[in-house]
Amino acid sequence: MPPTGYCLPPWRRCIPGTASPYRAGLAQTALSAVAVAGFALAGRDPCTGMSTTILGLGTLGIVALQAVAALSALGIARRPGWGSPWRRPRESSALLG
Repeated sequence: MPPTGYCLPPWRRCIPGTASPYRAGLAQTALSAVAVAGFALAGRDPCTGMSTTILGLGTLGIVALQAVAALSALGIARRPGWGSPWRRPRESSALLG
């Protein structure tokens, strides 16, 4: 991801041998530690209190990604020169899953 520019500039630095963005990994680890510490300071068990919250947010994220993927497949099918998606059932079914 760093060579493509999806990471923010301070986190694009990679380990030369593996090309893994180690700064982004450290930032994610620190953010997770802060979240767990926040639940612990609030007196809630991080395992049981966070799991339901994170599972719910993760499910919403997956549904949102699936919706974006479906809309992008419809956008590809509507490109000029691609033809009607109803006249090309094989390509349309491959795009829509």
